[in-house]
Amino acid sequence: LQYGSEKCISIGSSLDETKETLPLELLKDFASRLTPSNFFIERCSQVAWDEAMERENKLLEANSDARADDDIFGVQKEKWYGVEYHLDSVDDGDVAIWEGNAAVEDEEVQQMLSKLDLPAPNIYIPENMELCDELPEEAKQGPRIEKPIDAPKLVIQNDHGRLWHRLDDRYALPKASLSLLLKCRPTEHSLNEDGVWQFDPDAVNTMNLLMQCFYDAKAQDTYDADLAGLAWDVRSTTQGIVVSCGGYS
Repeated sequence: LQYGSEKCISIGSSLDETKETLPLELLKDFASRLTPSNFFIERCSQVAWDEAMERENKLLEANSDARADDDIFGVQKEKWYGVEYHLDSVDDGDVAIWEGNAAVEDEEVQQMLSKLDLPAPNIYIPENMELCDELPEEAKQGPRIEKPIDAPKLVIQNDHGRLWHRLDDRYALPKASLSLLLKCRPTEHSLNEDGVWQFDPDAVNTMNLLMQCFYDAKAQDTYDADLAGLAWDVRSTTQGIVVSCGGYS
């Protein structure tokens, strides 16, 4: 809230520094050392260990004496718990490819590299961070947390339902929140033989399973929205299904 609407999205995710607080020359010097010939690769998996052991066995078969005298590379043990790990040098051919000084000849590697790409633009990032025109001018100046919360107003009421609205004039943020209650008794109840609704554990478990399936199905589609500060939720209640979403409008 202390940063206002101009930095409400970027704060916490981007640097807010000046030339005096951020040593750019030191940062450039550090970045210049991040090169393909000056780094470590750490792999932690059974597949990585099996591949390392296969290479190690080939090296031992080729020159067992030279490998035995090598105190740096090969199978090592860390000093605290005696856990084995394998240390090896990066192939010069790989470094040359990473530096752009050699071409990739392996067709499988070429196919893998062709799939590497930057993510598509995030369509959920808002382009307009202006506050609502309906807000009074004093509400646009900054947060007013001490102001009492006004009750929502009933905008629509008919046979299809009711619609309530409340304009947020306390936080001075370009955000919106929407909640829908779809009334549906069968989400947690069922009709008994007498035609009376009663609580049904099977209905509850079925709805919970359906909600989880829905979350899994929409996880990939809503990932970018989550990164852009948007949130959504679908849940089952005793009255029906609640669908809610909110974030930067």
